[in-house]
Amino acid sequence: SVSTSSGATGSYIAGGGVGAGFDLAQDATNIYFTLNNFSLRKVAKTGGAVTILISAATGPSPSGVIVANGRVLFGNYGSGSGASSNSGAVTSSTVMSVSTTGTGLAPLALNSGVTTAQVLLASNGTNVYFGYSGSISGNFIRSVPLVGGNATGVVSGVGALTAIVAP
Repeated sequence: SVSTSSGATGSYIAGGGVGAGFDLAQDATNIYFTLNNFSLRKVAKTGGAVTILISAATGPSPSGVIVANGRVLFGNYGSGSGASSNSGAVTSSTVMSVSTTGTGLAPLALNSGVTTAQVLLASNGTNVYFGYSGSISGNFIRSVPLVGGNATGVVSGVGALTAIVAP
């Protein structure tokens, strides 16, 4: 249980030094979140044990997270040239997916480019839209079908991005 200075109360569902969280997504039963140690984790909405779905040791470095079609979709912060996670075709995709149990790691956006910046994601239920966080030279927003495939350009030269929403 936790209380605030205003008297509001609530409950922790994950604690015990799991690190600083960045991104959150949910499905009917779980909350999925990324941490500053480049891991993707989940915890039941009712609380309990935290499960690591992706860690930096397995290749990708998750940033931005959404849940769609029974899979967890995330941007691969470490898909850039020279990044420690750039270990082949699977982990060099800017947008990746993994099942909600942590199996079946796969690229989602083919020909999507590479990055060493955080990736922002949004979905409209049909497509995933993505771009790089921050002021990246030549920044863009691209889209890919939720089922995966080739990335297509939506807009280029957008400058600094802090968030995106799907049309």
